Amino acid sequence: MKKAFYFTLLAFLGSSFVQAKAPKDITKSITMGVYVTSIYDINLEDNYYGVEFLMWFVYRKDYIKKYNLDPSRPVNLLDVYNGEITQTVIKVDSTLINDIYILKKVTAKIRNDFNVTDFPFDKQVLKLRFEDAENDLKQLVFNVDKTTYSTSGIDNNIRINGIIVKSVFSFAHEPYEYKNNFGNPRNLKTKDVFDRAVVTVNIEREIGFLFLKLFTGLYVSFFIAMLSFFVNPKDISTRFSLPVGSLFAAVGNKYFVDGLLPRVNSMTLADSIHSITFLFIFFIILFSVINIYIFRKEQNVEKSQKIKDLDVKAFVIISILFIFINVFLILGALF
Repeated sequence: MKKAFYFTLLAFLGSSFVQAKAPKDITKSITMGVYVTSIYDINLEDNYYGVEFLMWFVYRKDYIKKYNLDPSRPVNLLDVYNGEITQTVIKVDSTLINDIYILKKVTAKIRNDFNVTDFPFDKQVLKLRFEDAENDLKQLVFNVDKTTYSTSGIDNNIRINGIIVKSVFSFAHEPYEYKNNFGNPRNLKTKDVFDRAVVTVNIEREIGFLFLKLFTGLYVSFFIAMLSFFVNPKDISTRFSLPVGSLFAAVGNKYFVDGLLPRVNSMTLADSIHSITFLFIFFIILFSVINIYIFRKEQNVEKSQKIKDLDVKAFVIISILFIFINVFLILGALF
């Protein structure tokens, strides 16, 4: 009796152990890795950049058999969610004992929401998002963790003219829920949730000559306008032509800089610098109008000397304020 009892007990525990270990729902688990080899053609105006990378996948053969999959099919269905693949090369190795290894070399054009608030001292976050076009979270989960045979990263030799690629690199996955069932009769009440793999690369612009290239013309035009303070109020045409001509030059510079950036609804560093310049040139013209009015009303030697003194004081005050505000804006963008 005791032997029968122990045998029954062991059989019960054994069956419970097997049931506890046996997964109720085997998902298609894919080990995935990405190695970025090149970043190029960063286009702020059209919100895209070019990238080349290697991506690899490791499938368990039992998953392939369970779901009756073609080993290369899930790779073809895997989309770059925020871009388009322009070129790809695939290598498949099915000779491993338990796994199937797939290597994919990809060239892609990626849409990216660039933050141009501090341009040309901007810092950008480039993202690559991968998502399977067919299998939702219940059927497919990406394993992006570092393993003994799979380590994602970015090539240290990547060089982009005028841009520093930071060593910060992350690769993670996150569930993404669509607020729609896409007309699926089998899925009327619930929404589709997909597992999405996300690569993040941080870059920032070098502090160099780009700022001078973009704004030297603007600053030169402003200080040409400032020269009108040293023109005698008698010479009205020259007194007004200098700031008015400078204003047109500043507007032309703004159109040039705006052509490099996307249309945004927020104030950027470039917008602030141009707006301050326009405002100060307006002050120069307004002061000249007031000065000429006083000069014509009181045409005597004493008043003429006071007008010249006012011009010098206005030149000093406006110059200091303009330089201070610009330095404040630039330092705010840098830090």
